Amino acid sequence: MLIIDMVEKYLDSRKASEVGPTFDDVMFYARTFDGAIDDGRLGELSGRYFHSQGNVCDVEEGYCSCGAYHTERGKKVF
Repeated sequence: MLIIDMVEKYLDSRKASEVGPTFDDVMFYARTFDGAIDDGRLGELSGRYFHSQGNVCDVEEGYCSCGAYHTERGKKVF
């Protein structure tokens, strides 16, 4: 139980301001100990980036809440 408690404490201590720009970073931040995705944590990251077409996005690279997949150049692939 001690290891489980330590992992849960670590997962709860992560801050939105420390999340990286990729889809993997976002999913790691939003994932709970049991593997579920916490919608509240995802909401904290919404609107972190703006892209050329005026969309508010949560990642710079990877799958985004705007419905697109952003590449490293910021282009959208639908």
